[in-house]
Amino acid sequence: IRRMILESEPNDAHYAVARLEKEYEVSVITQNGDDFHERAGSTKVIHLHGEALKNTSTKNPYIPFDIDPDNPDIKIGDKAPDGSQVRPYVIFFNENLDYYLCKAAITAIKEADIMVVIGCSLKVFPAAGMIRQLRKDASLIVIDPGEDPLEINRQYKHLKLPATKGMQILEDMLKEL
Repeated sequence: IRRMILESEPNDAHYAVARLEKEYEVSVITQNGDDFHERAGSTKVIHLHGEALKNTSTKNPYIPFDIDPDNPDIKIGDKAPDGSQVRPYVIFFNENLDYYLCKAAITAIKEADIMVVIGCSLKVFPAAGMIRQLRKDASLIVIDPGEDPLEINRQYKHLKLPATKGMQILEDMLKEL
């Protein structure tokens, strides 16, 4: 996975999200473990499920450190600075999310005037439940080609499009405000 991420590039949607920072205060909350938002230029990114291009230790799984991009693989016996086994800095199934990252995400959601959910089914919890923290007077826009994913009691606009096309439309919508 790490080698695939390192060999891949952000798409137009990642760049569109980053461009929004020119006009708005933007917080990106992602469940993806890649660094595409940062490479596209986003400066405030919260990685709820960790970052695949970082390592951590089995002893302190919420304290990341950088990988060597020229040698990204982990082998049994590789030691972290604390002496325990190195592991990827990602949240595996049945592991808890980092409390501080969740707190940062919830704070960003509570402060948002507009929340844009991109390419997400909103079916994976606990992250999916965070949307309920959005203020009643805030706008919600979902960009996803699938059926209406939300089962919440609020109005929202659903652009049933892939992320790149939906972000083009969102940029145009925001210019009209």
